[in-house]
Amino acid sequence: MKVAVLYPGMPRVNQERLENHRRHLLDGHDCDVFISTYDSNDRQRQQERSSGHSSGLVDDEIEFIKYYLPSCVEIQSEDQLCAEKIQPAWNMLSSMGMTCPAGINPLISLMQFYKINRCYDMMLQHAARTNTSYDVVLRTRFDNLFEETLPLQINSFLNIPYGSDWLGGFYDHMAFGNVQVMGEYCRLYSGLESGSHLERFPILHSERVVRWNAELRNLPVRRFGFRVYLRTMKWWFNHWAEVSGIQQICGDAQQGIVKNFKVLCNGTAFYYNGTEHADRSDPNNYTLQAPDPLPWPV
Repeated sequence: MKVAVLYPGMPRVNQERLENHRRHLLDGHDCDVFISTYDSNDRQRQQERSSGHSSGLVDDEIEFIKYYLPSCVEIQSEDQLCAEKIQPAWNMLSSMGMTCPAGINPLISLMQFYKINRCYDMMLQHAARTNTSYDVVLRTRFDNLFEETLPLQINSFLNIPYGSDWLGGFYDHMAFGNVQVMGEYCRLYSGLESGSHLERFPILHSERVVRWNAELRNLPVRRFGFRVYLRTMKWWFNHWAEVSGIQQICGDAQQGIVKNFKVLCNGTAFYYNGTEHADRSDPNNYTLQAPDPLPWPV
């Protein structure tokens, strides 16, 4: 199985994450890696470092990404990209009525989708140049940490892990599928930038946009259980069939604090009702009644 691995966005990398991706992804498959990232000296990177979101990273991420043995690398200036492409695109979209939820930077969201688009285009160009055919295209992130080997498979679905489907969207940190399906997924930015489907994308919210795009393109979506961390946050995606039939579909924990925690058991929604550090595998910590008011969106 030939796999194209797309790493868009900031290279939030360190030795632990590299070894984790080698162990659970890169060494277990015949992979070509494609990276579209930003200059390590840009302002956003420095802000992330000072805020602690990128703590523990290597000093020179751009130098470090060579250890991923990429087939193609694109390094852009974040400030220049924002000024020349992303900001004008957002100005147009917002003038047409698109909104962005409070606390979310629309430029970062648009850049995320732009870099996914760029990775996919780089993969197509490389495939044509080298006469390579890919069975699976995977979009992931540098700062994903896998608890198990990623169960890649050849099928006709857009494969998205169960997880943090914020505000009714789809988990937006990884997905895989064949070249055609992932083309519809990865070229989401082109649709956003044109404003041609603004009635289907009225809010620039990443998880929602991923779902709206899948519905607009009539993509067959397959959800699957998979355990993965995002930086210091744990996003649990495995079916909890072994725990009183509870299947977890949404949740996160940062530094032991449970947020946005909803589970599904035989089609019935349950809500986490325990303390911050309670045992999340204990079914006694769940209730049919949502807290009033519900402290986090579900």
